Amino acid sequence: MSIKEYYLLLTVVTPIILYIYNKKVKKVESYYKDVYNVLLLYKNKKYYFNAYLDTGNKLYDQYKKRPICLIYTNKIKINYNELLLVPIETANSTSLLKCIKVDKLIIDNKEIKNVLIGLSEKEFKIQNINMILHKDILGGLKW
Repeated sequence: MSIKEYYLLLTVVTPIILYIYNKKVKKVESYYKDVYNVLLLYKNKKYYFNAYLDTGNKLYDQYKKRPICLIYTNKIKINYNELLLVPIETANSTSLLKCIKVDKLIIDNKEIKNVLIGLSEKEFKIQNINMILHKDILGGLKW
């Protein structure tokens, strides 16, 4: 191969590599802009979570209009006598979600009270995430 052919190959391949790299970087940035460290205070105990702000989580307590965040049940010690059963509607059914009223959440130094935590019996399929935040939990600051 001559120098001209190498140069031609380089001019064709370089933009393709840069495009793929840029696309991957944007995907990673998009993921991490929606990930938060959350401190949950419940019954004088502290629990730490890696949380994902899910724009699809529109769960509200139908009675008091409190937003509902979700956690995997084995991440917190629960007093089952204090469970609230909240009716929820999903895309294809209606059911009751087991929830607890927590003292507060702290997300990026912002205290959030009057929130319910729904208890999921299945782990989330998002890597290193053990809490799903409600779409409005940050008061719309994100949008």
